[in-house]
Amino acid sequence: MNEDVLAMKPGRDLDIKVALEVMGYIWITHLIHFSEEMTVKWLGSQADLEKAQGAFVQVKPEKVYALKLRDRFDEAVPHYSTEMTDAQQIVARMKAKGFSLNDISHPEAICKEALIKSAD
Repeated sequence: MNEDVLAMKPGRDLDIKVALEVMGYIWITHLIHFSEEMTVKWLGSQADLEKAQGAFVQVKPEKVYALKLRDRFDEAVPHYSTEMTDAQQIVARMKAKGFSLNDISHPEAICKEALIKSAD
């Protein structure tokens, strides 16, 4: 696991992994699937669900792979691994969880250390 995380390059794959495993993002879909266009999933937060007022729901874990990805499914996910201002959100989240990070000077390092510590 740690080797896989350490081998990841900065970019959207790392950002998405951090969003799901550290920052509390969830897979979201439409409550009702009237058409093929509505049987898609995207990443969002609990706040996104609340704003939708019941139009969207969290995808059940067993259904995640059955749904297609919506275009720009990751648009709500910050650029944690490449933008320092976004990476600072990880530092704050980890601190709130009782963790401290050793290297908080590079976004990529912040992401990887947070993933490893969150998995322990």
